[in-house]
Amino acid sequence: MFRDAKLFEKLEANESTKRMLADPSFVSKLKELQSGRGSPQDAFSDSRMVEVMGVLMGIDLKAFQRPEGSNEGPEELQRRRDREEAEQEAQRENEKRRATKAAQDKKIAEEEAAAAAAAAAAPIDSEEAKAKKAADEAKARGSALYLKRQFVDAIAEFKQAWELHKDVSYLTNLAACQYEKASYDEAIATCQEAIEASREYKTDYKLIAKAYTRIGNSYLKKEDLQNAIKFFEKSLTEHRTADTLAKLQSTEKLLKEKEKQAYIDPSKAEEERARGNELFKKGDFAGSVAAYVSWRWRGRLSFSLSDSHPASTPCTADPHISLWRSPFSDRIDQAKPLGFARVHQQSLFLPSLDGLSGSSQGRRQRAISRAQLRQGAPAQSVGSTGHEAVQQGARRGFQSIRV
Repeated sequence: MFRDAKLFEKLEANESTKRMLADPSFVSKLKELQSGRGSPQDAFSDSRMVEVMGVLMGIDLKAFQRPEGSNEGPEELQRRRDREEAEQEAQRENEKRRATKAAQDKKIAEEEAAAAAAAAAAPIDSEEAKAKKAADEAKARGSALYLKRQFVDAIAEFKQAWELHKDVSYLTNLAACQYEKASYDEAIATCQEAIEASREYKTDYKLIAKAYTRIGNSYLKKEDLQNAIKFFEKSLTEHRTADTLAKLQSTEKLLKEKEKQAYIDPSKAEEERARGNELFKKGDFAGSVAAYVSWRWRGRLSFSLSDSHPASTPCTADPHISLWRSPFSDRIDQAKPLGFARVHQQSLFLPSLDGLSGSSQGRRQRAISRAQLRQGAPAQSVGSTGHEAVQQGARRGFQSIRV
């Protein structure tokens, strides 16, 4: 094969091996092999000899080349190469598109900046721009009058500004003047108009929250706490601020205290007491308990006057309630031992301590101990000693009643 007379002609005809013939040392090896003097083992130490042999045999050995460790055949290798080339081409296209878009964006930004600069430098000739300028001047005059507390003149200026140009900030400033002038209904109406305009012109949520807060302040001045809380909550929904949150919390606290004070009514308390007595006489003990509780809260009376309350609770078939409530009648007035006597009376309805569970036994013992402590006696431990102490206290109570 290497002794072919047309060896170098075949190699010259192939583009790949033609470049190899530019190396004199490689040519000398080929000549030695052609003459039969060269050693094939030494010659094939050069990887280029494999390609030369393929050309001489008429076989493209490159088609059988593959990466080290790969098991791909010639067709798989070609598909992989095509895929890699397609990916590289797509990547180049993406980079080209990104560069083009960046250049376009830069050009648009430069054009917009130039237009804005030209507009700023251009003279004011449009009607809308003139109206805006006049409205801002009226607003500035109104703000100066507001600081001087000349609210009537300031209101006129802010109204003029709103008529010239529809800016919601003019309405909020107008509402502030009306609020300081104590025209709270007018301030509420102006703020409502400002909120509607804000929705229409899609202004900042902070302006809407500001208007809601001003409505809440107006209702607070009118002592309409329910509506004040309602609009403070709406303001926090639009934009949350610490000042509005503090106003909401203080208003809720004030409303709670006001409702508590409104519940206290001596005349209604007396009606509840009479109703409780009537229900007690009719045997409606649950209803009488509710009436006596209402009497206590409405009248804020001394517990020493409400002996009928613990007297009615044993009839509700819950002696634990009566045992807990009875000592209250002696907490204020120690001269009336009737409540402690009822402790002994209700303890007779309770089962023996020996048959009670741990929790029930503990509840009964705590009730007895509280009754003893309210009478100034030391608390006793669970057992017969506790019963004896209650009986002794009851005897003292009955003796005091007889006296």
